[in-house]
Amino acid sequence: MKTALSSFDLRALVAEWQELIGGHVDKAYQKGDEVILRVNALARGKVELFYQAGRWLCLHEVENKPESPPPFAQTLRRLLDNARIQGIEQHGFDRIAVFHLERGGEPIDLVFEVFGKGNIVVAKKDTIAAVLFPQTFKDRAVQIAEPYRFPQAGLDPLELDRGAFANALRTAKGQVVRVLASVLNLGGTYAEEVCLRADVEKQTKVKELSDAQVDGLYTALNNLAVAVDQERRPVVVFQDGRAIDATPIELAQYRGLERRDFPAFNQALSHYLTVAEPETAAVGDAAAKFERRIVQQRESMEALR
Repeated sequence: MKTALSSFDLRALVAEWQELIGGHVDKAYQKGDEVILRVNALARGKVELFYQAGRWLCLHEVENKPESPPPFAQTLRRLLDNARIQGIEQHGFDRIAVFHLERGGEPIDLVFEVFGKGNIVVAKKDTIAAVLFPQTFKDRAVQIAEPYRFPQAGLDPLELDRGAFANALRTAKGQVVRVLASVLNLGGTYAEEVCLRADVEKQTKVKELSDAQVDGLYTALNNLAVAVDQERRPVVVFQDGRAIDATPIELAQYRGLERRDFPAFNQALSHYLTVAEPETAAVGDAAAKFERRIVQQRESMEALR
């Protein structure tokens, strides 16, 4: 069951958010680790950008928003009121979205970190002006008045040529699905999809892969990227009447299951949050907690390497 965004999910979302460019930030709301930004978009009117720390970031309307903003929401209102959206991008292949804003002639970066504990950072001239969760790591300090530095970038599998992809696989250890999910940053769902499309048993040890199997995995990965970029067919997938996933493309692993099509991935994900989250909040929070812990441990391991 889906409990957070993947890098491919964020890639599809960022592509759809390009229609927000030219719009401006209207108001900010906050409830615990959930933050909502209301945006006046030129093409769509008012929309709401919903963020839940470390898990979700999409256009999604939330009912019963708190009218009395906590301190962080107050700060967002002060810093971002009427700020115009100049650009939106994903940082590499990481689960980080950057909104480039401009207010009164001053550039502002609004950064959403959708991994681990999660975070929102407002940076002016690369210096942090506001942060949802002040944190200090070995390689960076996410604190007000400190320079904002992105976390150490994970491997971008879409930037690898065939040789570099093969090398990344063969220098890792363990089952191919786990290597694809962690070392190549695909996450569990898309790692399984790559194995399925390449007709490679997911539990195969990477050291046992043949050259032909590596080529098949490389081709499957790039076909997935093309589909996400150019052939999106967003769906919410159901099993036994319950929503289990929302994806920007059709996945072979869900073939035969009930599904509902949507014109945009944002709409599919918003629907998923509406129908799945009330039933799975407790399970999702527990799963997300362990997933965040795993991600943090993997990041520490990569830094040590």
